[in-house]
Amino acid sequence: LGPTIPVIPLLNSIFTLSGKDLNPCISRYFKKIVGVSYNSYLNSYRISKACYILENSDCTVLSCAMECGYDSLRSFNRNFMEITGKTPGQFRKNQGV
Repeated sequence: LGPTIPVIPLLNSIFTLSGKDLNPCISRYFKKIVGVSYNSYLNSYRISKACYILENSDCTVLSCAMECGYDSLRSFNRNFMEITGKTPGQFRKNQGV
C-alpha cells in the first residue's frame, strides 16, 4: 500500500456518528456489498498499511500503530497477530528491516 486512500476517512465519517457505533442498517448493507463487516475491512486495511510501514521504514511499532489509526498498542498487536499470524516485531524481523 502507498499513501492513505481517501475512501477510508470518508467511510469513517459516514459510519461513525458522534462516536457511536456504526448504524446497524448501514453495517448490514456494507457487509452485503463488500462481504465482510466494516470493522473487519477497516482492521485489514490498517494492518495492510502497517505491514507496508514496517517493511519500508525503521519507525517504532508504537509509531506505526498510531499512524495506522490505533489508539492502543494492545489492540494493534492483537489485530496484527490475528491477521498476519505474527507479531509486528516478528513480521519486521522476517522482512529484514
